[in-house]
Amino acid sequence: MAINVFTGQATAVAQVSTASIDSVDGTPANNTFTVTIGGVAISVAGVTDVAATATALRAALNASTHPYFSSITWSGSSGNIIGTADNAGEPFVAALTKTGAGTGTVTTFAATVASAGPNDWSTAGNWTLGTVPATTNEVMIDASSVAIRWGLDQSGMAGSFNTARVTKSATGLIGLSSRAFLVAGQENTSFPEYRETFLKIKTAILEIGESLGGGNADGSRRIKIDTGTTAATIRVFASANSSSETGLSPIRLRATHANTDLFILGGNVGVATDSATDTATLRKISLTGGSVVTGYGLTLTTFEQFAGAASTLRLAATLTTLTIESGSLTHEGTAAVTTANVRGGTLLSNSTGIIATLNMTGGTTDLSKSAQARTVTNATLDPGAQISYDPAVVTLTNKVTSSRRVTLAAA
Repeated sequence: MAINVFTGQATAVAQVSTASIDSVDGTPANNTFTVTIGGVAISVAGVTDVAATATALRAALNASTHPYFSSITWSGSSGNIIGTADNAGEPFVAALTKTGAGTGTVTTFAATVASAGPNDWSTAGNWTLGTVPATTNEVMIDASSVAIRWGLDQSGMAGSFNTARVTKSATGLIGLSSRAFLVAGQENTSFPEYRETFLKIKTAILEIGESLGGGNADGSRRIKIDTGTTAATIRVFASANSSSETGLSPIRLRATHANTDLFILGGNVGVATDSATDTATLRKISLTGGSVVTGYGLTLTTFEQFAGAASTLRLAATLTTLTIESGSLTHEGTAAVTTANVRGGTLLSNSTGIIATLNMTGGTTDLSKSAQARTVTNATLDPGAQISYDPAVVTLTNKVTSSRRVTLAAA
C-alpha cells in the first residue's frame, strides 16, 4: 500500500466565490438580502432594481469591520456579489439569502476559484504522491512544521484509510482553535472560529506521537482529529509537553463509533473537551502511560488505567467497567459506574452517580472530597485496600464484605 506523506509545499491560491441577486420585487423594500458568515449577518433592503440592490449590499459588506467580512474584498457588477479572500490560502464560507414577502430571488455563493495552499489537506500539491490521500494510501504526517488548517473535513471520502500516522517529529499544528478566528495567519481571540476545527478522517488505525527516528522531537502543540463513524483503533505514544491553547490538551480527539478504542501509552490527551458541547463515543480508553481528560459529552463503556499520571473522567452516561491499578483518577459529574475495580492507585470518586459494585484488592477509593450525596451499593475489600468517606453524605447500601477484617476510614 502506497504511503502518502504530507509536505505542505503547495502554492497559495486566493478563494473567489460568486453569488447573485437575480430579481427584486415590484416593491423592492418587500425583500431583505443578507450575506451570512459564521452566523454573522449583513443585510440591505431591496431598492429600485437588481443592480442598485447589489451595489448597496456590496458597499455594506466592504464597510464592515467584522473580521469575517473585512478579510474579504467584495466586488461585482450588475446583480453579482463577488468575494475574494484577502489572504491567499485562507478559505471562507458565505451564504446569500433573501427574506420577506416579496418575490425577489438569489443564487447563493459558489467558489469560482477554490482556495488552496500549503496548509490545506485537500490541495493535491501538498502530498508526495501528487494526489489527496485515498483509501489505497497509508497517510503519514512526519518531520513537517507546516500547519494543517484547511480542507479538514474529509469525512465524505468513500471507504477509509488502513492507517494514518502523525509522528512526534511533526510539529505543525493540526486543526484550528475553536476559541479564536484565524485571519492572515494570526488568531483573533475576540471572535470564535466558524470554520471546521477538527481534521475529520476515516481510518482503521490512527497512531500519534511515535518517534520513528528516535531523538527528542517536540511534537505538535495541537493535534485535533475526529475519526467519526469509522471503527478505529487509536494509539497515542507521546504528545508535546504543552498545548497551543491554555487549559486544553495538545492532543484532542473525537469519535462517534461505539467500537472505537483509545490506547494511551504516553502523552496528554483530551477526549470531547474542545468545548462545553463537545461529544464523543468510544468503547474503551486504556492507559499504560500518560494522562487523559474527558468531557461530559463522552459516552464510554470501559475505562482502564494500568499506569500513568493523574487523569480526569467525565461522562455523559453510565460507565460499565472502571479499572485502576496505578496513579490517580478523578471521576466527576453524575454518571454511574456499574463495576469499579480498584487494584492500586487512587480513585477519587466525586460523581453523584451510583457505584453498583466496588471491588477493591488494593489502593484507595476516596469518597470524602465532595459534600454531595452518593451511594455505593456493594463493596468488597481485601486487606490493604481502603475506602475514605463521609457517612453523612455517602451511603454504603449493603454490608462491606471481605475475606478478612478491614478498616474503613470515615472522614
